Amino acid sequence: MSKISVHHVGGRWGDDSFSKLELFESDLVRVLYEADEDAIQTMQEARRETKSELLIVAACLNDGPGEATLNLTLNLGINSILEPSAAMRNRCKNISGVDRDWQEGTTVVDRRTVQTTALDDILADSGAPSSDFLSLDTQGSEHAILTGVANALKSVCGLIVEVEFVEMY
Repeated sequence: MSKISVHHVGGRWGDDSFSKLELFESDLVRVLYEADEDAIQTMQEARRETKSELLIVAACLNDGPGEATLNLTLNLGINSILEPSAAMRNRCKNISGVDRDWQEGTTVVDRRTVQTTALDDILADSGAPSSDFLSLDTQGSEHAILTGVANALKSVCGLIVEVEFVEMY
């Protein structure tokens, strides 16, 4: 029996988008994609005791090959290849008790040039298993990534995509 393959793009904090799949942990292959190469070792250490097979791919996914600027922010969970919206940032107020709110968290502290690629290209070149479940949490670049997954979507039976209804980037 082949394992269930769960792919999560924007994998710094894991892949709990499909939380009920943890019931099948030993039957999973989890593939995490992260644009910030500095996060890979921490991600591996955090997942060391997982019962699922784990593959962490250092890659910045987009609609295809190219180059982008990765904006690293105070809140590492909202890094993006898109610039945080100044208008949105100025509308947000600090909220007491929140780890790093939007206004502070979107402060860009570093910018890195990264190579981009399409998920279809990674799957064709890396030997990673095709995706049964796919989740995208990439802070605004989800649409661009979806344009580069025509082949990958053929095997997907579950898809979660983060969307915002206000311009955040």
